Amino acid sequence: MATQIKSMAAALALKEARLILQARARGDVLWKTRIRHEWQTALKRPVLLELLNTGDLRVTDTKTREVITQGPAWAASDPFDRTR
Repeated sequence: MATQIKSMAAALALKEARLILQARARGDVLWKTRIRHEWQTALKRPVLLELLNTGDLRVTDTKTREVITQGPAWAASDPFDRTR
């Protein structure tokens, strides 16, 4: 993903944002959320979603702790993955 930085202020803001993200990350997990109720998703079971620092998204069954799947968080067709 290409970054278009046009000023020193933007570069400083990006640097600070990366430091905050790194400080809040626990190990290799940048972000996580728990879906507790079966009616909230089509998976029909409680799951834990984690965004890893590698750019992968991991889905774990919270009852059995089994990793259901792990793969790229953004598909190649998403605009997030395109370079400008």
